[in-house]
Amino acid sequence: MADITFSGILVVGKGEAASFVAEPWAKNAFKELVFFDPWPGTLNLQLTESKDIVAWESVPASVAMEMAAHDGSECAVKLFPAVVGLKQVGTIVLPKVADYPSDKVEIIAPVNLRDSLELKDGDLVEVTVFTSSDTPEA
Repeated sequence: MADITFSGILVVGKGEAASFVAEPWAKNAFKELVFFDPWPGTLNLQLTESKDIVAWESVPASVAMEMAAHDGSECAVKLFPAVVGLKQVGTIVLPKVADYPSDKVEIIAPVNLRDSLELKDGDLVEVTVFTSSDTPEA
């Protein structure tokens, strides 16, 4: 299957991801599953075009890694290996909650994506999700 690419508009998140990503148990789980220590926070994209939402929703569930919830204090998440802006390896973090919007994408990376890719709010950001086992490492 071919890798899947879509784009979204960079938006400001709620600020909740920074504390989640910084939790010691989460940092260890990310290192084990995605092979990098994530920068504390996520890059938040709003998918505004229907073709981008359809592309994101077409990513097979089999591509995702599962990160279990910790002691019931957090929700479990699915992790999708990706490249952001054609340059930076990252991972899409999809919380396993029933009401999570299909037009929202949150991405972690070993660096501050805004800084490393020189992004600002409102920029259109391209993301490619790897659907094969040949994913690049950070």
